[in-house]
Amino acid sequence: MRDVLQKSKNRLIAILLLSIIILCVNFNSYADEKQISNDQEQNKEIFIGRFEDYIFAQWCGNNALVVSGRKIGIEWIDILSKKTIKISSPVIVPPRELWQKGCSYGNDYPLNCTSDGRWVIYADRKSSRIDKGYKPPNDSDEPEDWDGGVIDLYRYDVTTGKTQRFAVVRALGPFEAVSPDGTKVFLGGKHNSSIEMPEPKWDVVYFKNYDWVQSGALWFLDSSGIVMGQNDPKSVEVEFFGKNGWAKRFELKQFEYEPFSLAVDKANRIYFDGVEKGKKKIALYRCSIKNKNLSCEKVLEQVGNYKVLPNGDIIITETKDCIKYITLGQGDGKCIAEKGDATLIGIRGISPDGKWLAFVREKKIPKGTFFEKESNLYILKLTNQ
Repeated sequence: MRDVLQKSKNRLIAILLLSIIILCVNFNSYADEKQISNDQEQNKEIFIGRFEDYIFAQWCGNNALVVSGRKIGIEWIDILSKKTIKISSPVIVPPRELWQKGCSYGNDYPLNCTSDGRWVIYADRKSSRIDKGYKPPNDSDEPEDWDGGVIDLYRYDVTTGKTQRFAVVRALGPFEAVSPDGTKVFLGGKHNSSIEMPEPKWDVVYFKNYDWVQSGALWFLDSSGIVMGQNDPKSVEVEFFGKNGWAKRFELKQFEYEPFSLAVDKANRIYFDGVEKGKKKIALYRCSIKNKNLSCEKVLEQVGNYKVLPNGDIIITETKDCIKYITLGQGDGKCIAEKGDATLIGIRGISPDGKWLAFVREKKIPKGTFFEKESNLYILKLTNQ
């Protein structure tokens, strides 16, 4: 009997060791594009996962996604193997309690990844605090974009599983921190709570010319600078770094006051959606910077939530029934993913190489007298459209 128990114990240990080996192999592997060529050639949607509630998803390199949501925290998912790594666990509390506890209580939130997919950058919500030496303005009626809050940034190394606290920023919401070339990290406005960055060190850049709000900031794809959109006044703000760096705010006076989204392409052209005064439809505009001036043209008469492929010629946009693929100057485009029986369909992101689209279909699931959301995450090859 004792021999049987010992053999069973040895077998269990062997299984556990094998599992660890498999886990380590998967952990250090990246999706090989050739291995999913069958799905690519047949234009099939590839199902990634089903999640409770609303989710955000962004690309982490060209072979993985970072998914975040109220009930899942932050997860890294390999698009080939579906291997999932929990980077940050969720903090699930009733909305009223969350409101009472304030912004320091809740889920961590991702910023962006390095273009090679190795590092995942996220903000640690629990670290939210008031900056050292911060003094509120004397006039309480004076509008201010920053209330003195700062928050720690962490980076998770997908290849080793290690996490590093590497920077502190003003607590003003998500933005793109690491540059596309992986050499610089943008930390917004300066404060008094900076820390020494561990190895590997990235070049740190801050706002130099103006003390703007970094929330929503995007890097230009050549890593030369950043662009932001503001609503009051409605404007596009740019700052270029380096020896000949400069910054400027371009007011969009002909547009209604409302939130809008930005995108950029490889030619450093800026895209934004907006409603011109006296009109009703949300259109898409493309702008070029020349001699420190901004010139814009309307490229789509109507647009929903949208993404721009790196070359700038193709727009992916949402409609009430589908996601459309539009080649500028070649008509209204075509639906590439249908809503079907879902409540809505939504774009989540385009891979850095412009080859993949991530999107969700959301459903309302009855639960007692209430409804809960269910998000089904997919990817779709774009180069076959």
